[in-house]
Amino acid sequence: MFLKRIKQTKQQILNISTFNGLAHPIKAKNNQFVQSLNMSPHNYPALSTRPPLYKIASHATATQLFAHDALIEIRDNSLYYKNAALATLSPGKKQIVSMGGNIIIFPDKLIYSPQNHSVTQLEAQFISQGSVSLSLAQEDGTIYQINYVDHIQPTTALPGETWLNLNTNTLHQYDGQAQEFVELTSVFVALSVQGIGVQFKVGDAVQVSGIEEQQGESLNGSRILCHVSENTIVFNGILNSPRYHTTITVSRTLPDMDNICVWNNRLWGSKGHEVFASKLGDPCNFYVFNGISTDSFAMTLDNKQPFTALHVFDDELLLFCEDEIFKISGNRPANYRVSRNIALGVERNSPQSLCQIGNSLYYVSSQGVCSYRHSAELVDTYLNSPDWRGAIAFALGGNLMLCTKNDGIYVYSTEYRNWYRWSDITVLSAIAINGRAYIVDDENNIYCTDNSNGGIEETNLPWFAETADIALRLPDNRFIDRLELNIKGQGSYGVDISFDTIDNPEWKTIREGNFSENINTRIAINTKNFHHVRLKIRGIGSATILSLILYIRNRGDL
Repeated sequence: MFLKRIKQTKQQILNISTFNGLAHPIKAKNNQFVQSLNMSPHNYPALSTRPPLYKIASHATATQLFAHDALIEIRDNSLYYKNAALATLSPGKKQIVSMGGNIIIFPDKLIYSPQNHSVTQLEAQFISQGSVSLSLAQEDGTIYQINYVDHIQPTTALPGETWLNLNTNTLHQYDGQAQEFVELTSVFVALSVQGIGVQFKVGDAVQVSGIEEQQGESLNGSRILCHVSENTIVFNGILNSPRYHTTITVSRTLPDMDNICVWNNRLWGSKGHEVFASKLGDPCNFYVFNGISTDSFAMTLDNKQPFTALHVFDDELLLFCEDEIFKISGNRPANYRVSRNIALGVERNSPQSLCQIGNSLYYVSSQGVCSYRHSAELVDTYLNSPDWRGAIAFALGGNLMLCTKNDGIYVYSTEYRNWYRWSDITVLSAIAINGRAYIVDDENNIYCTDNSNGGIEETNLPWFAETADIALRLPDNRFIDRLELNIKGQGSYGVDISFDTIDNPEWKTIREGNFSENINTRIAINTKNFHHVRLKIRGIGSATILSLILYIRNRGDL
């Protein structure tokens, strides 16, 4: 009897144990997924479900979060700091920045000092309710005693006596040694009335109005205060009458600004084509121009579109438009330099997408998510990107967390350059502080990413990861006749499969069960009669996809 010799089977095993997150179905490789939910890169190269969130609060109205040395909340049109209500705010979205240990709130133009727990207006206005005394004074507020007021110089005078020359509106003092009147070059005007100085300080740039023409028209307009007390303010000027009583207005104003940030101890802002910077160390003053290094600063740029965001990066101020980026360098008004780069800037609805991680700045542009160092580079080109417009970003564990308006939270691993869909929560506000994140959802619940604040832990977290189409027919007469999935976790799992239906998968469940603790679950899938296959791995609880093994044979082998 003769037996036919059986040809030895040649089999190749391809073990995929590095999973590179999400990709567009057309671009996805066998180690990538086209859809997923509640997945994270924290166990890379394996693919794992994200850690749970902890619900720490729930409010009746929407909450906006900001970070200082502690969490700042805005809800019910009130400012909360360390859970204490501090001030009533106008309705609408706010911008908050920290400067000199204080908290600045726009567009309300408020400043909160945690040191003395005070909330004050950056702007100020005083309208006199009674008689105002206008006097010639020294810089420190000492009132000059005017001895002579005339068009003609007095013929006799005692040393130290003063003469107000009405011809030239100048003040002179008699020098006994020289036996002549000498003009005083530093002459100031003191305005005195009850409470006029309460809201102001030395160095403020104020607008004065209401002083009638015949009493000194030149005193109306912009003035710098050189002395302030409760009932007196003093600024440079001259009177042609030593005393005057009238109703006046003194105000300190700020420009309206759409975007704000703090750079080199100045509050910066933009409006349309205008850029403004406050006086050094003083966010109340934007109109101090004395020709010195501490002055305020303002300029108009020829940007084609309005500015969409401001951000400090690499010790320079970046001013973003949608299609160009301006850069300001220098440390004082005299040496500020502006450069311009035609590049993808921040999308007009996405200033909250700016987030610096390491040496890169990330943001949403009109064409996708950009990474910026010296130029802008898209980092989501291989992703089937959601609508990023209006996204909110924060950094967590070295990863970029990007909260979309309608498609949940995506995470971008800046180290491995992979994308994951981290959650389907609809986010209204989010912020990272002290290594943890706080998230407000559309039901006004506040979550924390760890249990440092206590809270209610998420349980029974649903998750899934759907592969791209895995081609089973390979070149050189080879084919994949079996897949093996290796997963572990806690809770339940399921595996669905779709054969030869690329556009509209028809899913068939091939395995369901519960994980055994600390034991890997291996699931074998026979594929030899099909051209391609797609897998959906799903479950409730937590899981880690460890590997996907492809068994490859040559056609004709037994």
